[in-house]
Amino acid sequence: MFSTLRWGHIVIAGVLSEAGVIAMLLIAIAVYSKVIAPGVSVAERQTLGERAGYYVAPTAGFITTFAAAFWAVRGLESGAITSGILVGTLSVLIALRLPSPAGRSIA
Repeated sequence: MFSTLRWGHIVIAGVLSEAGVIAMLLIAIAVYSKVIAPGVSVAERQTLGERAGYYVAPTAGFITTFAAAFWAVRGLESGAITSGILVGTLSVLIALRLPSPAGRSIA
């Protein structure tokens, strides 16, 4: 069964799903600091980043992981569910190893 999986697509989709979350967070911070509240200090921007991470990251994680998994399984006749689960699992494992705001990884 595992021989029918497209491992390259699974790995790329898992990495891109986390990169998408980071990109969405950066966009949210940039829009807020440039459009909504221009002229905020560095300390306020850091606090904003923590708050944005709390609210934006879960939704962004769902959207980007779903989109990446959908891309990874397109055209598969068998193994689509397994591939989608593996993309989601890889995305979670990558997120657990990313540094937290306190400067250490979550896991």
